[in-house]
Amino acid sequence: MLKGIGIVWNGFLDQTVRKNQVAIERGTKAESNIEEMNKEYEDKVKRTEELQERYSQLRKGVSITDSGIENISLSNEEYEEFLQINNELVSMYPSLRGGVDEYGNSIADMGSKSEEAAEKL
Repeated sequence: MLKGIGIVWNGFLDQTVRKNQVAIERGTKAESNIEEMNKEYEDKVKRTEELQERYSQLRKGVSITDSGIENISLSNEEYEEFLQINNELVSMYPSLRGGVDEYGNSIADMGSKSEEAAEKL
């Protein structure tokens, strides 16, 4: 009888150890996922900050309407840079998309003031 109790007890201990190992593995995986998500978020915030300043500078040289983006005073290179930044921001934050112009460029709905844009980002 004692031998039977010992077998049951060992089975219980083995089962408890296995459950704990599974819990530890799941916890470790969850921790890793959280760390990865935090890193992605930090990278996105950093990239947004980098783009935001340049966007605000270039934004002064374009006119954005519901129908499209018109270059007012930027060089061709600056205008291309503005479009690239604009499209990247909309790609990162789809809720900013206000439309698409005839050339396939996203029209970001961030307002004309850099402070307003910063709040939306």
